[in-house]
Amino acid sequence: MPLSKAILGRYYKQFFLFNLAFFTLQLIIFCGSCFGFIYAIDIPSSVYLVVIAEGLLQVILYLMLSGIQTFWLWGIVTRLKNYSSINLNLLHAGIFFITILFLLSINSYYFPLSRFSHFLNYEAPPAIVLFFSVITGVILIGLMLNALTSLSHQKMLALLCSSIIGMILVHPDAPIELKATTQSSSKYPHIFIIGVDSLNPKQVNQQEMPHLNALMKQSTRFTETISPLARTSAAWTSILTGLYPIHHHARENLMPIDHIKNEASIVWQLRDLGYTTLFASDDRRFNNLDENFGFETIIGPKIGVNDILLGNFYDFPLTNLLINLKVSQWLFPYNYMNRASEYTYRPQTFDNELKSALHLASRKNTPLFFAVHYTLPHWPYSWAESPPYSRIDDQLSVKQKGTLYQAAVKRVDLQVAKLFDELKEQHLLSNSIIILLSDHGEALYRKGSRITALNQYQGQLPSPLAQYFKHHTSTTLNKSAGHGSDLLSPEQFHCLLGFQIYKNNQISNLTTAIPTRVALIDIAPTLNEFLDLNKPVNKRHFDGISLLPTILKKDNLLPERPFMLESGLLPNQFLTLKEAIYYGKLYYAVNPENDRLELKPEQLSNIDATKLYGIIKGNWLLVLYPLKQGYLPVIVELDSQKWTDQMKSPFAKNSPMPNLMKELISFYPNKLRHHAI
Repeated sequence: MPLSKAILGRYYKQFFLFNLAFFTLQLIIFCGSCFGFIYAIDIPSSVYLVVIAEGLLQVILYLMLSGIQTFWLWGIVTRLKNYSSINLNLLHAGIFFITILFLLSINSYYFPLSRFSHFLNYEAPPAIVLFFSVITGVILIGLMLNALTSLSHQKMLALLCSSIIGMILVHPDAPIELKATTQSSSKYPHIFIIGVDSLNPKQVNQQEMPHLNALMKQSTRFTETISPLARTSAAWTSILTGLYPIHHHARENLMPIDHIKNEASIVWQLRDLGYTTLFASDDRRFNNLDENFGFETIIGPKIGVNDILLGNFYDFPLTNLLINLKVSQWLFPYNYMNRASEYTYRPQTFDNELKSALHLASRKNTPLFFAVHYTLPHWPYSWAESPPYSRIDDQLSVKQKGTLYQAAVKRVDLQVAKLFDELKEQHLLSNSIIILLSDHGEALYRKGSRITALNQYQGQLPSPLAQYFKHHTSTTLNKSAGHGSDLLSPEQFHCLLGFQIYKNNQISNLTTAIPTRVALIDIAPTLNEFLDLNKPVNKRHFDGISLLPTILKKDNLLPERPFMLESGLLPNQFLTLKEAIYYGKLYYAVNPENDRLELKPEQLSNIDATKLYGIIKGNWLLVLYPLKQGYLPVIVELDSQKWTDQMKSPFAKNSPMPNLMKELISFYPNKLRHHAI
């Protein structure tokens, strides 16, 4: 006997109340585990409105789930000849608990880093978790089939049509929309910049990164490439402008957008030539690259402080199952293909978006400038497929992450390989230039990660630098970690750079290694010459030089040049949660005009005072560490790794330290004007 609409309505309400209680419990657990500097910052009401809207979306999803559960209950009852209220209540409770067990177990299996996966992951082996996922999943599929077969033919047909439309909407390969350009200039070659975050060239070898290693062997590769400021936003701005950070003003991640000289981006020139310009990144928390740099289309999670807020907020079992579907691009724009939400991030979601973009771009009769930045090797190094132990107790720790970093490096290698295969498949390589790079390196907290071993010290002990690290930083003399935090750690500022030039499907560049030191500031002038833009009307100032003559002809040697270096804020500090909250509240604010998290303009001078400054020239590296009054200088001979922090020692006197100091102070006159030469 079928259930009346009144009875179905009553059980629907009960399902929803039970689901709402389940969601409320999730919120309580979430609020009890949410800590971080972002929660200490004053947030505009407009930002919270987005959070509330996403919370309401959760409620809507549970309303829909309640409808499905009621549908399952209806399907069972239609098969029963007799039933009682007791039977219905038991069926109701059984369906609810099986649904919840399925959500928790499937979330634990597919998203082991989710906060709601910890108990099952640590208390039950993966095989048991998978067993519960399969059993409950089979039961729910059976309930759905049972309910569907109880429908009339007309209702079945309507449901089938709706399902087909839904599958089209969530299909992962559905193309994204690209804005059309107004000018066609197909005579120009395609330009592809393929960047990987936090990648030291030492990692690019046959064992760890076979695909990228093979690509580099076909490239003109510059083995001594440096990032003048080893932070993502600063590095990419230098890549696009050919300028040092002191000149393009992006001297730290999350600089106020109106402080940055983004009009110097070469992308604007490319647009004038008729290029379709795209930038893609799967993590935009610390990188403000957007349309202000000349890009017409941005592929990646939506930018804004909600990228950080909702990156943590949307770790719920029901939502996690949907987050990698195409429809989530509109439902959860701050979380979809967002590497920052490491518990749900799957690299293939981002890969599919890149494939869709290239598929659409290949149909246009315009040259393409496509820059992509993969961030999987960036801290915290883990992603949805990482094992449960990846979520260590101290998320800010850099001492337990080595294995995770190596796994991320291997996985991003597959992403690069997939993109390159797609370029071939879409016939985009026939006339093109490809630039393979990393924005900076990465140092793990291991012995030798800072080139100041005590046995190479040239001076009388004790070393002032050793005391400096002990009293002013979280590190020790010969250990450093991260990127942008220490100029005596070449692993941090040493980065990847290789060029491939295709003409008529043939590589026309030299496939060789160039040991002369270059920098990321040389990329824009290289593109400028490659496109023959060195005409008076297009004349631009670059801090870097063109590498094109050396890429095309072996005999064209590069000049030896000095390069200026600077660190990011709070160098050599491993922040505790309490310290992260303190500095976050001190240095950051939300811009109410664009809802972006930015550095406070009034704090920029204080941030400058914490920076390290350095110069690398030939075989020598000079670095200045900030003191309350002045700086502590350190001079290193790179080949021998001999060093000293005592400028009156014989080693320092026989070094080019005075000349290096003059050049460094001359380059940063407003920053170092009080430092005595």
